[in-house]
Amino acid sequence: MRWFARLLVFWLVLLAVVPEAEGGWFSRKRRGPKKKPAKVVKPTGPKVKIPITGLDVVGNENVSKEVILLAISTKLGDPFSEARLKKDVEAIKKLGYFSSLETDMAPFQGGVKVTFRVAENPIISKLAIQGNALIPTKRIKELLNIKVGSTLNLTQLQEGIKAVNKTYTDKGYAFCGILTNEQFSIDPRTHTLKIKIIEPKLRKLAVTGNRKTRTYVITREMMLKKGRLLKMDDIKRAMRDVHNLGFFEDVKPPTPKLDLKNQAIDLNFEVKEQKTGTASFGGGYSSVNGFIGFIDVSESNFRGKGQTIRGKYQFGGEQSYLFSFVEPWFMGRPVSLGGSVYQTRVEREQFVSGLNMNRFLEERGGFGITSGWRVSRDTRLSASFSDEHVKLDQNISSRGSIQAALPPDIAADDKNKDGIVEYDEQSFGLNWTKDKRDNYLQPRAGYRLSLGFSMTGGWLQGLNGFNKYVGDYRHYVPLKIFHGSTFAARVRGGHTQETDGALRFIDRYAVGGTDSIRGFQDREFTGADFMVANLEFRKDFSKMFGAALFFDIGDAWNSDGLSFDAKASYGAGMRITTPLGPFRLDYGIPTESGRTGRLHFGIGQSF
Repeated sequence: MRWFARLLVFWLVLLAVVPEAEGGWFSRKRRGPKKKPAKVVKPTGPKVKIPITGLDVVGNENVSKEVILLAISTKLGDPFSEARLKKDVEAIKKLGYFSSLETDMAPFQGGVKVTFRVAENPIISKLAIQGNALIPTKRIKELLNIKVGSTLNLTQLQEGIKAVNKTYTDKGYAFCGILTNEQFSIDPRTHTLKIKIIEPKLRKLAVTGNRKTRTYVITREMMLKKGRLLKMDDIKRAMRDVHNLGFFEDVKPPTPKLDLKNQAIDLNFEVKEQKTGTASFGGGYSSVNGFIGFIDVSESNFRGKGQTIRGKYQFGGEQSYLFSFVEPWFMGRPVSLGGSVYQTRVEREQFVSGLNMNRFLEERGGFGITSGWRVSRDTRLSASFSDEHVKLDQNISSRGSIQAALPPDIAADDKNKDGIVEYDEQSFGLNWTKDKRDNYLQPRAGYRLSLGFSMTGGWLQGLNGFNKYVGDYRHYVPLKIFHGSTFAARVRGGHTQETDGALRFIDRYAVGGTDSIRGFQDREFTGADFMVANLEFRKDFSKMFGAALFFDIGDAWNSDGLSFDAKASYGAGMRITTPLGPFRLDYGIPTESGRTGRLHFGIGQSF
């Protein structure tokens, strides 16, 4: 029984001195209900700062403790700070040598000791590069800067990956390099770091967001070839070309889906469609033709196939109708084919030295055929042919001091002396255009160059024969100083080469008015040659409203003994986008003394 007495005494001693751990063998849970703890009164005085009395690192084998401790900002004797400890942890992680990191804190010599427990990355015994063809393996290893025989440094590896990807980007390639964590791994047996470079080829093009427009109408404009490597410029141009169709409010950068195993990539472009059909009507007043009204109905994405169909009827002082249709991809090839039938009736006035001299009626009716070929991504060559019947008639009422009469060079062909000249005229034209604008409807950057040639007479029907040569250059520069502003410039000119007979008044170039030199009357200056320059400062205040300041200068000459005499104007205007389309209203003021300003109405930007 002696051993039993000793055991009982030992049991009682344990009950008296061992702490009551929650849930432990000697806890009050096992002996009865727990007493409610006494209320702890928090001190209201200054917070006690616990000093750092110990710093240590454990788990490191190849990376010295000194290197690790030099990375942290905490020093012995500093007060303990949880925020600073977090920064120290991040600093050690940035060293790149460790796969895991933990911290321990324990009372030590009147303060606290902080211990960093680390697990080092493996030592790399070999580096294996796979999948690269565009950049040599030796160059990739130089860019990665991984030291074989040393502990893997993840920070250096990430910097090396950025350098490799940048090299591909500098060469113009897209989605090439090391893009995911799946592309590198470490063999646990041989400690070989395997890196698989991806140089994917396009496998599939997809489009989302298009409800009306057929997918092939979008993808055929991209010129991204399946089975080929992708380049950044090709993707940017594809987005621009799709946006320039005019069917979409927005075209987002593509979302890539990589297939590492097959070195392939699928691209998905997301678009947001906008209205492509318009039905507009309106009217205006011209000093020459009086009231003019029109009804214009068009659809630029007919049946979702990108076809353009248009019908227009104009009445009042100018009467006309037009019906046209254009297929942008004829027989599945990037060749456009279009046709139109039209009839126009408009009163013309002949100006001499700024004065109205003659007034007559001009009627034209016939058809036209156009076709265009894509020479390269931004370059097109087009051809056109028109066949029309022309009637010029002076039998209209005079207006004030302006007599109803045909211009002298036209009256010479009035064989019956009845004030009417009629004839058939055919024309053929070629046009070469290089268009590098970011958006053809609202350009803010880039340029456009167009060179044209047209002829009539000779093997074509016509009273007289002549060739015309026209050049048009436009340039756009975004102004970063003023957000949403653009500097736009345009220079165009033309020359007429007479081949059979003299150039008549109605066949001359005409400048002045809404689309050339604002502030002057429409077609006020005519001649065999012309030159016009326009400068505009444009500012968008919202998606619907903008304004412009402009300066115009130019002239038409080399007819009626006239030589070049520059006419200039300046002014301001408004740009308004409505559900019926974009409109502009400009007020031009000629620099000539004695001239008053004029208001001009137009559709869309002037150029």
